[in-house]
Amino acid sequence: MLEAENLQKKMYDVAFYEWAVPEGERHESALKRNRENLITELKLWDGYLEKMGKGSYLAGKNFTMADVVCFPVIAYFPRLQ
Repeated sequence: MLEAENLQKKMYDVAFYEWAVPEGERHESALKRNRENLITELKLWDGYLEKMGKGSYLAGKNFTMADVVCFPVIAYFPRLQ
């Protein structure tokens, strides 16, 4: 489940940057870095799921608590943009 926290943090770093950082302290380079970190993390997850094979879940062939914890984070992210 710690991997889900890593993904969630990187998603929130992108989604909430403008909300959390005061206007005078914002830097385009920081937002770019946050987006690149998120893309790297998503590629890591994508590669892992490809290795597991079609129809796999995060922790193997069965639906587990890892999926329960991670899915809402991923499903809700587009609504934050």
